[in-house]
Amino acid sequence: MIWLIMVLAVGAAIVLENAVPAWQACGQARLPAVVCVVMYYALNHAPAVALLAGLLAGVMVDAASGMPHGYSPLVFCVLSMLVGRYRDFVFIRRWLTHMFLGAFAGLALTLMTYGLLLWRLEYMRELAPGWVFLKALGTAGMGLLCMPLVFVGLEALETCLGCRGSLVVDDF
Repeated sequence: MIWLIMVLAVGAAIVLENAVPAWQACGQARLPAVVCVVMYYALNHAPAVALLAGLLAGVMVDAASGMPHGYSPLVFCVLSMLVGRYRDFVFIRRWLTHMFLGAFAGLALTLMTYGLLLWRLEYMRELAPGWVFLKALGTAGMGLLCMPLVFVGLEALETCLGCRGSLVVDDF
């Protein structure tokens, strides 16, 4: 059941990312809903599940966007392994953790993606570093707001469908 929830959550996050307009004032920053779903699986599930979530999300994002194929799976998998590696050192069910992780994920996603694009110079003809930094800050800000909502929604869904134990009200 976890796999079905993962596929549906990633699909819904891709639709949400494409439906919500980009934030013009911050370099066309988009809502980082997909990376927030990947971060949820990195915090709450085994490393293999988190890696599969990153791979699935990356392949689906590459299929739905104009990015060169392979960049998104690499970035999502690296982020999921990084967060999964340090999940024992954070408070998993605290809002502050979710907000910080959402901001970190949005910032890291943007900088890693544009770093890979910079490595392949033919994709970076007309891109200013200030614009990338502005977009990274905007994506971090949107991740700060998006991650707590994704976390609560997915955890409630998994609990409702019997994939996890019951929620404790004091955890929120």
